[in-house]
Amino acid sequence: MNEVALQLLNGLVVGFSLALVASGLALVFGVLDIVNFAQGEYFMLGGYVLAITTGATGNFWLGVLAAALVIGVVGGLVLLGMVWPLLDKSQALPLLATLGLSLIIRQEAQNIFGGTTRLVPPPITARVPFQGIDYPVYNLLVVVISAAILAGGYLFLKYTRYGIWLRAVAESREMAAALGVPVPRVYILAFILSSALAGIAGALLAPVQSVYVTVGGDVIINAFIVVVAGGMGNFRGAALVALLLAEVESVGGVWFRPVIVQVFALVLVILILVARSRSKTAGVRAVGEGVARARTTASSGIHRGYAWLTLGFLAVGVVLPALGETTPQRFATYLIFGLLALSVALLTGFARLFNIGIGAVFGVSAYVVAILTNQGIFNPIALLLAAVAAGLIVSVLFGVYTNVASGIEYMMLTFLTTLAMSRVPDAAARLTGGDNGLQVKGGLQPSFGLNPLIGVEFYYFVLGVVVVCLAVCAYIASSQLGKVAQAIGRNAARASAMGYHVSAHRMALTLLSGFVAAIAGWLYALNNAFVSQDLLGLGNSLNGVLYALVGGAEHVILGSLIGAAGFRFLTESLGRVTAQSSLYIGLALLVVVYVMPNGVLGLVESVARRVPGRRGASSSPIPDSLKELSNAPRP
Repeated sequence: MNEVALQLLNGLVVGFSLALVASGLALVFGVLDIVNFAQGEYFMLGGYVLAITTGATGNFWLGVLAAALVIGVVGGLVLLGMVWPLLDKSQALPLLATLGLSLIIRQEAQNIFGGTTRLVPPPITARVPFQGIDYPVYNLLVVVISAAILAGGYLFLKYTRYGIWLRAVAESREMAAALGVPVPRVYILAFILSSALAGIAGALLAPVQSVYVTVGGDVIINAFIVVVAGGMGNFRGAALVALLLAEVESVGGVWFRPVIVQVFALVLVILILVARSRSKTAGVRAVGEGVARARTTASSGIHRGYAWLTLGFLAVGVVLPALGETTPQRFATYLIFGLLALSVALLTGFARLFNIGIGAVFGVSAYVVAILTNQGIFNPIALLLAAVAAGLIVSVLFGVYTNVASGIEYMMLTFLTTLAMSRVPDAAARLTGGDNGLQVKGGLQPSFGLNPLIGVEFYYFVLGVVVVCLAVCAYIASSQLGKVAQAIGRNAARASAMGYHVSAHRMALTLLSGFVAAIAGWLYALNNAFVSQDLLGLGNSLNGVLYALVGGAEHVILGSLIGAAGFRFLTESLGRVTAQSSLYIGLALLVVVYVMPNGVLGLVESVARRVPGRRGASSSPIPDSLKELSNAPRP
């Protein structure tokens, strides 16, 4: 009983602090429909500002105030400067921009503060007896202060002029502007308040959990979960769900393993979001609405010029083994992740479905290969079929999401799914190896007798599989199914009015994407002979998204290959020559977002359009795919 009481109190402390971070995240999302990946880093910086100020002045509460002001004003203005140019553009761009900012802040914090943990003494050391336990008074004070801030925030939003303006802009920016609301000022206020809440939370929690560079990582993941479950953009809902989630994890840990409780919480949040999305009747709304803007001056499929460039890229791949002994192994990896990028591009660039959970399909397929070989199954055909089947099962789940959710809700469902999948290895450690990963056994039997480390035979095997996948995707992209998928991505309502089954086509395209990701996961397991839970996590999914967007997601085939090869080469090269790889990767993301938002190929295409005498393929406001469909036979 004493342990339960202790966990209840701990849940309140963590829950109220998480509520501050999540409420700030919900505030920005509600006003701007923007997912801020840097919120966790602002939490971390709030702790460091407190530690520095307290060390210099000896005044803890001055440190909390400094954290609120510095992180709120400076952090808020930085976010405003980064996001303002991206308004009314793809929702992927602010996400990537804040992700880049997160990587830069984390690396710079590592450079400045080092990797050591800073201990911050609480301003109050007294303890009170409770159920036979001496509980720190400061922890209770954190609950009181956080509750007061949240209550004040609720009253501010409900009764003050700026609070009403914030809610009005969240409902309809255009209508609010027409009624005289100063929208730019509202944006500034939203960013400052959101950043300040994260800074205060980081400062208040510093004496409880110490301060270190990666402390914001776990916080931002839980904050995203809370925002989704509480209602996207719902300040009060985020605060209440933060408390509920913290109590469930704290008290549930008394009877169950923490990872079991986390998986249960994630599944529960997914079900809540699916139910809420179904109640909105997603219907034929564009799932990727606002995620990727279609260009009406050129076809986004495979046209002849890019087809030749793709063939040239693959021809170079044929002669690459002659460049060095390790070249085949490196480029085999590039090709495998090129397939992962292709699976993302099929959804993101082709059908406007912004899926940030595709790594779950990749990871599940790889794990199936490892698990089966540990059970004594080494037949390569059986392993291939099992890996693809497992990947398609996960893809069916993503396909269901396309038909019950839309826009940011669809993206967050895929995000939550990959988070849940990444916890499974810990929950089933005997089967999966847990944190230690799992070796692919059987020697060369699973890889058809080909050695990934010696010779070039396995490399050419990978190249052949990739060519087949590319050919299948290119054929489908240029087929009637591909044209329908493009039309649905650009205007689902119009395609539905023309008689096409939107739900069935979304599911078919999701399964195709899952098939490609499953093949990539199968090849990865054979190539590395080892799998780990990182393959199932958000990082691997975001890698696929980055590769696709860097190359140019609308150029499905060639963009995926160029993005994967180029970005992995960049990260590997930086990793060998500098310890600042996160900084440079973050800067590279910002370059992609602000200089070439349509990717490398999009930038090349944009430059080519400015060449005198060259014009776009069409100046009609109606996309080519829809014009072709208007004359196509109905299903």
